[in-house]
Order: sequence, then C-alpha cells, then structure tokens
Amino acid sequence: MKKLGMPSEKVDEGRVGDRLLTKAQAAEEKNLGKIYTVERWIRLGKLPVVRFGPRHVRLRESDIDAFIAAHLQPAREQAR
Repeated sequence: MKKLGMPSEKVDEGRVGDRLLTKAQAAEEKNLGKIYTVERWIRLGKLPVVRFGPRHVRLRESDIDAFIAAHLQPAREQAR
C-alpha cells in the first residue's frame, strides 16, 4: 500500500546532504543572472528542483554546479 504524499521514486542518497537554495539565492550566489533566468531554466527543464508544494521549490547546489560545469566553454584566444 502506497502512503499518501510520498514520492514513488527513491531518494538519491548521494545528494541528501546537499544545500537547498531558493531561486534568488541560486541566481545571486552562483552568478546566474536574474531570478527570471533561473525560473526560465526551471520551466524548460534545464534545472531540476525539489518541490515542497505547488509554489515552494528549492534547487540543490550540486544540480546547479553540474549545470554550470556542463555549460562551460573554453576561453577564446585573442586575435593577434
């Protein structure tokens, strides 16, 4: 019998101790631009969130760091 309100998927044990950030904290602390940029990436499915309700979400710090690492681009060489 499934308990009400419990997620059906297993918790990723490696990330349980992760720091959870608000959208504003993520934008400011990780230099991601404005809060609406973070909201757009969430809406597009680029950043996963932890939901505590329909409007109450947090982002795992490790997910944000992985997102940043995946989008790093090497610096261009300067023209001579």
